[in-house]
Amino acid sequence: MPNIVNCRLQIKGDRQQVLDKIWTSEEFGLDYGAIIPIPLSTFSTHNEKVAWMDENWKQGFNPLNAELMGDGAIIWEAAWTPPIKILTVLSLMFKEHEFIFEFVEEGGFFSPKAYLFKKGEMVDMGVPEEEVKKNVFYRDERYKVNCKACSWTGEAHDLRYSKSTKSYNCPSCYSYLRESTFACCKHCKWIGEDSDLETSWNHDTTNNKFVIKVTCPDCEKAVYAQIHSL
Repeated sequence: MPNIVNCRLQIKGDRQQVLDKIWTSEEFGLDYGAIIPIPLSTFSTHNEKVAWMDENWKQGFNPLNAELMGDGAIIWEAAWTPPIKILTVLSLMFKEHEFIFEFVEEGGFFSPKAYLFKKGEMVDMGVPEEEVKKNVFYRDERYKVNCKACSWTGEAHDLRYSKSTKSYNCPSCYSYLRESTFACCKHCKWIGEDSDLETSWNHDTTNNKFVIKVTCPDCEKAVYAQIHSL
């Protein structure tokens, strides 16, 4: 499994204008391909497509768990590295807008940062790391994290991260508590663990695409999904 980069993007300007371009549907959400399009019918294998994305997006996957927040921000998970090239191109597409991007990478290979993107330029905003973490991991009551070993309840940014074990620990009893094991449905507000989610794999033979979909066990709506061309 790749290291996850937790991302948060705020759009300064006509937000809906940008969303109409990059937010492809309620089900699939944010799409890097809407910013840097993938060439059609040029890949004979899935590995060739991934290699193209690595080269041109500097990302091997489309976003996971993309969601529109109540304060107008977009949150999602990227794999391995922050999507700097994607956001640079996005800021060139919308030159009248400003984009504030904050991220926290779970493996500790990249320090938490806040960048301002405008007209293809990226500027480090100098926001303290703890403030970046608080912004990136902020959630409403649906996203509260509970420690099963004690009675502590809090938010993701309150967890203690250990670089040596690559784990999150309860700040009260220090029990092992990976933040990534918790899941929440954006449709019905169900909250539980990753293992409770329903995962399905389908091969769309008509369009020769492989669809991976993860659905909520309560309302059965898609929490996130990925489509791979074969």
